[in-house]
Amino acid sequence: MGKAIRLDEGLLAEEASRQRLAEASLKTIFYSTSTQRGEAFFRTLVRDLARALDVFYVIAGRTLTQEGVDVCQTLAVWGGEDYLPNLTYRLPGTPCRNVADQKMCFHPTGVQRDYPEDVLLVRMQAESYIGMPMVDTEGRTLGILVALDTRPMSEGKRYLALSLLTLFATRAAAELQFQDREAELTRLVAERTAELEQARASAEQANRAKSRFLANMSHELRTPLNAVIGFSRLLAEDSRTPAGARRDLELILSSGEHLLSLINDVLDMAKVEAGRMELDVVTVDLHREFQALVGMLGIRAEQKDLTLVAELDPATPRYLRLDIKKLRQLVINLVGNAIKYTDEGGVSLRMRAVAEGAGMAGASGPLPQPLSRGEMGVDVPPEAGGFRLEVEVEDSGRGIGEAELATIFEPFTQAASSAGVAEGTGLGLAISKRFVELMGGRIEADSRPGGGSLFRFAVPVAPGEAEALAPRARARGLPRLAEGTRPPRVLVVDDAEANRLLLSRLLEQAGLKVVLAEDGEQALARFQEQAADFVWMDIRMPRLDGYQATRRIRRLPGGDKIPIVALTASTFGDEREKVVEAGCDAFVRKPWREDEIFSTMRELLGVEFHYPDAAAPETPSADGGEEGQAVLRAGFLELPDAQREWLVRSLALGDLEALEAVLTALADDHPAWVERVRPYLDGFRLDELLRLLGADHGDG
Repeated sequence: MGKAIRLDEGLLAEEASRQRLAEASLKTIFYSTSTQRGEAFFRTLVRDLARALDVFYVIAGRTLTQEGVDVCQTLAVWGGEDYLPNLTYRLPGTPCRNVADQKMCFHPTGVQRDYPEDVLLVRMQAESYIGMPMVDTEGRTLGILVALDTRPMSEGKRYLALSLLTLFATRAAAELQFQDREAELTRLVAERTAELEQARASAEQANRAKSRFLANMSHELRTPLNAVIGFSRLLAEDSRTPAGARRDLELILSSGEHLLSLINDVLDMAKVEAGRMELDVVTVDLHREFQALVGMLGIRAEQKDLTLVAELDPATPRYLRLDIKKLRQLVINLVGNAIKYTDEGGVSLRMRAVAEGAGMAGASGPLPQPLSRGEMGVDVPPEAGGFRLEVEVEDSGRGIGEAELATIFEPFTQAASSAGVAEGTGLGLAISKRFVELMGGRIEADSRPGGGSLFRFAVPVAPGEAEALAPRARARGLPRLAEGTRPPRVLVVDDAEANRLLLSRLLEQAGLKVVLAEDGEQALARFQEQAADFVWMDIRMPRLDGYQATRRIRRLPGGDKIPIVALTASTFGDEREKVVEAGCDAFVRKPWREDEIFSTMRELLGVEFHYPDAAAPETPSADGGEEGQAVLRAGFLELPDAQREWLVRSLALGDLEALEAVLTALADDHPAWVERVRPYLDGFRLDELLRLLGADHGDG
């Protein structure tokens, strides 16, 4: 009785020992393979299984059919002290055949005797064998996991091998399934990539066609406008021009500039679609720009009896570097939409610049609370002290449904809430989104039907300096070459006769000598006949274009030392790189302005020009006489109604800051008229200007 008890205790102890060994081995292999994938997983698995089982060989292999024969391709083989090379062997006549057929296959000894056709067992000097199939979730055999030894396999080792092989054969099958899915995904991705590459090539071809179209349209439209606007300015500035003709010229000039603005808008929209829109970053006075926007938009709100609440965080730096034209268009678009779709209540415009880090440079106190919907997550520029400009536009209007909100930034999309509003093409928000993304930012919208809408965007900006502000144009008349200066000879090259005559007349009136050429070949001949000191080079010309002509002039004697400036009607920013590569020192876009022409020549040629006194009246009459009143009045009547009301109200109140804001807002679309008005502000002649415009009699 006592002996039987001791025997049972021994068996129990042996069983407990095997369980502890199995658990320890299981943990070791699990942790060693848990972070491995692919080949690394199988190599780690066979190595650690061999050590845990104390066998000479462990093989992991994939089963498949090649040329009608079932084979095993090994994934990893451990042999004694190191890995062995992978191989492919035939399954018929081997114990692995049974494993692949999901049959129990355990040979504690004499495995070579049981499978005399298996030469691999002979080469391995195998004595014992045990294997498990790798079965996928659908019951199909994917591979095998086997252990072999040169010694017989004990019953205890068999128990451990069955436990570990069963568990890790399942894990290995999952790994093979993952690899198969990954391979299939890779194949699908490769196919999709090829399709996308073809689509991309087609899109690039279409974009190139668009770019050629835009370049041609830009040239064909802007080149004649250059002549229309330029000659109108020259004749309007000519003292010999009768007063009535000046009034007509001012109308032509105003209409031409308005047409140019429309053409630029259309080209901008086309450039967005073609992916050719670019940034024009300059230093701006953000506080002044904000005030100008609020003044203009406030009139729109008043016309609908709405309240416009505008908040600019006082801690926002005054001078920042950004693309002010795109920012201005973004704000006008979003606030304009909010006003358009709001019938009662009002619209709020909030703007602030958040500095990189926890605090804002130069702030006298703690930062205000974040905007109502939180941070936008936009990275600030790499420059030291960069900022993130955050803008929110919120209204109490009709709101937008969830389904419509998901597509609100797509082209040609308008919300159902816009029903009954005739104006709008559905492009505004799509272009706004592209503008924000081009500036490196994000734009979002929150809304619900009947609960108003909130549009917000954030873009990275850089700090600026007041000294870097672009100077505002002044009504100074046409310049003259400084007395005592040798008149330089200027070669003007342009295939359009009107543009040649316009530029030559402008330069000759300033006291310069001008030589004309109508194409690149004639330009080379003229330069060789009488070397020029400066060249204005048109780019798009027949036979020999501006690029080729510039390169050839640079190779002529003296051609490498003179300034050559390109004249181009292209609206694309990459034109600068092309003309510089061709050998030009700079480029000026058509339609050009007189100050651009003379400032460029002053910088590159080193000559000085004197302007007439801007503050001096151009006519004997103290109030500009009938001629001055007609010119100013005609331009004033061409302004949009809202801006005319804003201007009149600011003049009547004597509000210089508001007047500065309205002129800033008008400068892009009505530059010539703004130039004529500024001397009155500079001389504090507000009542005189109000009277000249006829607005003090209530007819403005």
